[in-house]
Amino acid sequence: MSIEYTLYNKPLSRTELLEQTDLTIKIYPSRDNNSTIDIIYDNDGGWVRIKSFEGDNIYELETGNKWDYIMDTIVGKFNITFYTDNVGIQAYFNFQMMGYEKFKSLVPSMVTDDNEFNWELGVIEDMKHYGEYEVIDVIKGIVKIPNRIKL
Repeated sequence: MSIEYTLYNKPLSRTELLEQTDLTIKIYPSRDNNSTIDIIYDNDGGWVRIKSFEGDNIYELETGNKWDYIMDTIVGKFNITFYTDNVGIQAYFNFQMMGYEKFKSLVPSMVTDDNEFNWELGVIEDMKHYGEYEVIDVIKGIVKIPNRIKL
């Protein structure tokens, strides 16, 4: 099952990604030939699909194969934070459906003092769960990247 990553604090520049990293982007025609499928690759066979973009800006990614290096590069090099469709979006839908009072009674930390959904906490939880990242500042994109062992 793939995971969708929505970039939270800012979009990722396709140009900067190509100019400042060892990652590449390949563009394939879609089955309907009305759009493209854009994939980010690393040198070890890892890949991540670009799910949403406009012009040079990338807004959403979707996991592919061996995605750790690509996501570590994006998060670390460009100070990007994200939330996922599995935790962040699902929690937000639950917040919308239940209303803030009932949701707050179940998950008080996910509701702000203004009774709004706490996206920043959702980002912190998602990045911890999907990548073992330690978020220091959600908005500035200051994140501690875990040491990974390549097999």
